[in-house]
Amino acid sequence: MSRRQTRLFSARTVRRLDIALVAWLVLWVALAAWMVVDIRRQTELSDNVTAVGSALARTAQTFDSLSLLPLVGGRISQFVGQINDTALKVERSGTDSHASIDSLSVLVGVAVALIPTILMLVLYVPFRLGWRRHVAEVRRALAASPPDPLIDTYLARRAVDNLPYDALRALGDDPWRDIEEGRVRGLADGEIERLGLRRPMSG
Repeated sequence: MSRRQTRLFSARTVRRLDIALVAWLVLWVALAAWMVVDIRRQTELSDNVTAVGSALARTAQTFDSLSLLPLVGGRISQFVGQINDTALKVERSGTDSHASIDSLSVLVGVAVALIPTILMLVLYVPFRLGWRRHVAEVRRALAASPPDPLIDTYLARRAVDNLPYDALRALGDDPWRDIEEGRVRGLADGEIERLGLRRPMSG
């Protein structure tokens, strides 16, 4: 296994990253939901426009009853036609605006929820799967029967690369010499613990 692989995070760090990822996803989904609701509130303006159009249409109907009057009826009828045309345009504008706002809210909500989510998953999932695969390899090597004679040496070298200084000092005065002289069990156990694993009882 390459040196790059030995610099994998500890189990504790990976759990924290998992929690951070879930919090990130929840944050963006919540933000997307809030934006959808906020944008859809703007449909109240469209509904008001539609209501104005309906009011104009009712006004036209009221004036239409006066079109039968002599002398002024013809002019009123022409005026009613203009009001009806205006009312129709206003109502159509309000209805179209409402539909556009609904579509926009869905588009914005999906974009805000999915883009950061997909970006984070694309970056994190390969790392997470690689970490899990590597830990599974170590677990299998520890559980092998007969035990893999190289696994403790490998884990000891990982411990030297990855454990913090105080933890490394607690495992021996000179970890590098211990590895050279084959005293690797304690260092290996430190790395096993760092990865969130347990040595099989028979190991």
